[in-house]
Amino acid sequence: MMFDAICTACAAVNKTPSHYEGMSIKCVKCSGNFVAIHSMDKLFKFHCSSCGGRIEAKEKLRGKTAPCPHCKKIVPVGDYTQDTKPLNENLIDPNAMNSPLPERGGSITSKLKRAITKMFGG
Repeated sequence: MMFDAICTACAAVNKTPSHYEGMSIKCVKCSGNFVAIHSMDKLFKFHCSSCGGRIEAKEKLRGKTAPCPHCKKIVPVGDYTQDTKPLNENLIDPNAMNSPLPERGGSITSKLKRAITKMFGG
Protein backbone atom coordinates (compact mmCIF):
# COMPACT_ATOMS: atom_id res chain seq x y z
CA MET A 1 0.00 0.00 0.00
CA MET A 2 1.22 3.54 -0.80
CA PHE A 3 0.67 6.86 0.97
CA ASP A 4 1.46 10.50 0.24
CA ALA A 5 4.42 11.76 2.26
CA ILE A 6 4.95 15.53 2.13
CA CYS A 7 8.56 16.78 2.01
CA THR A 8 9.16 19.21 4.88
CA ALA A 9 11.66 21.21 2.79
CA CYS A 10 9.83 21.75 -0.52
CA ALA A 11 6.27 20.46 0.20
CA ALA A 12 6.43 18.01 -2.71
CA VAL A 13 4.13 14.99 -2.54
CA ASN A 14 6.11 11.75 -2.55
CA LYS A 15 4.24 8.49 -3.25
CA THR A 16 5.75 6.23 -0.60
CA PRO A 17 5.33 2.52 0.23
CA SER A 18 3.73 2.11 3.66
CA HIS A 19 6.68 0.09 5.01
CA TYR A 20 8.79 3.30 4.80
CA GLU A 21 6.51 5.13 7.26
CA GLY A 22 8.53 6.80 10.02
CA MET A 23 11.81 6.36 8.15
CA SER A 24 14.04 9.02 6.65
CA ILE A 25 13.60 9.09 2.85
CA LYS A 26 14.89 11.26 -0.01
CA CYS A 27 12.48 13.67 -1.70
CA VAL A 28 11.96 13.03 -5.43
CA LYS A 29 11.85 16.78 -6.15
CA CYS A 30 14.53 18.47 -3.98
CA SER A 31 16.59 15.37 -2.97
CA GLY A 32 16.42 16.47 0.67
CA ASN A 33 15.88 13.92 3.43
CA PHE A 34 12.71 13.94 5.52
CA VAL A 35 10.73 11.52 7.68
CA ALA A 36 8.00 9.80 5.67
CA ILE A 37 4.66 10.18 7.43
CA HIS A 38 1.04 10.21 6.32
CA SER A 39 0.23 13.78 5.31
CA MET A 40 -3.11 13.69 7.14
CA ASP A 41 -1.56 12.86 10.53
CA LYS A 42 -0.77 15.62 13.03
CA LEU A 43 2.84 16.81 12.95
CA PHE A 44 4.91 18.34 15.73
CA LYS A 45 8.38 19.89 15.68
CA PHE A 46 11.36 19.24 17.92
CA HIS A 47 15.14 19.46 17.86
CA CYS A 48 17.56 16.54 17.52
CA SER A 49 19.23 15.74 20.84
CA SER A 50 22.49 15.02 18.98
CA CYS A 51 22.97 17.82 16.42
CA GLY A 52 20.21 20.30 17.33
CA GLY A 53 18.64 20.11 13.87
CA ARG A 54 14.93 20.92 13.59
CA ILE A 55 12.77 17.88 12.87
CA GLU A 56 9.08 17.37 12.13
CA ALA A 57 7.50 14.08 13.15
CA LYS A 58 4.11 12.47 13.48
CA GLU A 59 2.52 12.57 16.93
CA LYS A 60 2.28 8.78 17.08
CA LEU A 61 6.10 8.56 16.81
CA ARG A 62 6.63 10.66 19.97
CA GLY A 63 8.69 8.74 22.54
CA LYS A 64 10.07 6.26 19.98
CA THR A 65 13.47 6.45 18.31
CA ALA A 66 14.21 7.35 14.70
CA PRO A 67 17.15 8.50 12.58
CA CYS A 68 17.70 12.25 12.49
CA PRO A 69 17.43 13.45 8.86
CA HIS A 70 20.37 15.83 9.50
CA CYS A 71 23.03 13.84 11.40
CA LYS A 72 21.61 10.31 10.76
CA LYS A 73 22.01 9.30 14.44
CA ILE A 74 19.20 7.37 16.11
CA VAL A 75 17.53 9.81 18.53
CA PRO A 76 14.41 9.87 20.72
CA VAL A 77 11.50 11.50 18.90
CA GLY A 78 10.29 14.59 20.75
CA ASP A 79 12.37 14.21 23.91
CA TYR A 80 14.77 17.17 23.60
CA THR A 81 12.76 20.35 22.99
CA GLN A 82 9.39 21.14 21.48
CA ASP A 83 10.37 24.75 20.77
CA THR A 84 10.77 25.45 17.07
CA LYS A 85 13.28 28.31 17.51
CA PRO A 86 16.90 27.48 16.68
CA LEU A 87 18.70 26.38 19.81
CA ASN A 88 20.99 29.42 19.96
CA GLU A 89 17.95 31.73 20.06
CA ASN A 90 16.66 29.80 23.08
CA LEU A 91 19.92 30.30 24.95
CA ILE A 92 20.95 33.85 24.08
CA ASP A 93 18.84 36.97 24.51
CA PRO A 94 20.12 39.49 21.92
CA ASN A 95 18.90 42.36 24.11
CA ALA A 96 20.86 41.17 27.16
CA MET A 97 24.00 43.06 26.15
CA ASN A 98 22.26 46.41 26.64
CA SER A 99 20.11 45.45 29.63
CA PRO A 100 20.78 47.17 32.95
CA LEU A 101 22.55 45.04 35.51
CA PRO A 102 20.29 44.50 38.51
CA GLU A 103 22.85 45.08 41.28
CA ARG A 104 24.49 48.35 40.14
CA GLY A 105 22.69 49.55 37.03
CA GLY A 106 24.37 50.47 33.75
CA SER A 107 24.58 48.30 30.69
CA ILE A 108 26.96 45.42 30.14
CA THR A 109 28.37 47.26 27.11
CA SER A 110 29.22 50.40 29.12
CA LYS A 111 30.78 48.30 31.91
CA LEU A 112 32.93 46.46 29.36
CA LYS A 113 34.01 49.74 27.78
CA ARG A 114 35.00 51.14 31.20
CA ALA A 115 36.93 47.97 32.08
CA ILE A 116 38.79 47.98 28.75
CA THR A 117 39.60 51.67 29.09
CA LYS A 118 40.88 51.10 32.62
CA MET A 119 43.06 48.16 31.51
CA PHE A 120 44.49 49.67 28.33
CA GLY A 121 44.11 53.41 28.88
CA GLY A 122 42.50 55.71 26.47
